[in-house]
Amino acid sequence: MERHLVVAGDTCLVARFQQYAPQLLGNHLCVMDAIFGAFVAGASRAGSRWTKQGCPIESRALDSRAASSALTTIFIRTPVVVSVFPSTTQSKGHQELADTGFTASYDTVDWLVPPGAWFYDALPALDAISRLAEASGAVVQSDPAEPTLRVRVRYPDSPWDWRDRTPEHVLQEDIITNESLQMRSAPLYDAVVVTGELAGKGVTCKVRRAGEAGQLFAQQVSSPLINTAAAGAERGRNILANRGEQAAIDLVVPLFTAPLRPGEVGRILPLDLVEVVAEEGTWHGLRTAVRPRRASARRPS
Repeated sequence: MERHLVVAGDTCLVARFQQYAPQLLGNHLCVMDAIFGAFVAGASRAGSRWTKQGCPIESRALDSRAASSALTTIFIRTPVVVSVFPSTTQSKGHQELADTGFTASYDTVDWLVPPGAWFYDALPALDAISRLAEASGAVVQSDPAEPTLRVRVRYPDSPWDWRDRTPEHVLQEDIITNESLQMRSAPLYDAVVVTGELAGKGVTCKVRRAGEAGQLFAQQVSSPLINTAAAGAERGRNILANRGEQAAIDLVVPLFTAPLRPGEVGRILPLDLVEVVAEEGTWHGLRTAVRPRRASARRPS
């Protein structure tokens, strides 16, 4: 049975699996439910104080919103938009952000969309960008400091490939200050049908994981923007990445300032791949969420 790990929570990903460790170690890990924004994260409860390895920490709750939230209310395009010329999804995204003060960067597949396949009725700019990204299974992130949207693949690497990838961060479990874990499960799909909606313009793709039978299908998905096999295959891969048993882990560690000492961690961004060195063994997880926290930590002298 394939098992996945969903990692969310505050500043970093660190966890002790406790009674779940024997079940999860040595199996595939996965993620869900990303929340993106420019936040400062740290300790776990408003007004709480504790000491971890001689490092006093004080935490306070902090309410905040990403700057890109303005794109959901301020910038709404003309009531009806219908594309009349072929253009790439990236080009359409840049058009949506014209005169908003925001730019976009892309780290996902790009393809040519035929006339008439891109249309909507009075969508805010951010919703339009999100719809373009969703077609191939991508998500939209707010840059932490700049007026920039980052369109990124929801699963930069498939969970079954994580052990063969170089992680962005390596964490030691002994810096954890708080943790919680919730188990959840999804069928072990090995195939999905992804199809375009427009006759003569869309394509239909059966996507399956290599080396598997392709007999247990996830729910079919469709989009008028599925016009090429590359877009359909990428959407299908991201769907199949969300399968099997999963553990949603909410974790808190201090956000240390530079220069970092050995074992300390700085900012970990959503969709960063993290390797965690725990007492029970080494596991991998994908950072999925940032929650606003304000904290101060003093290094022991």
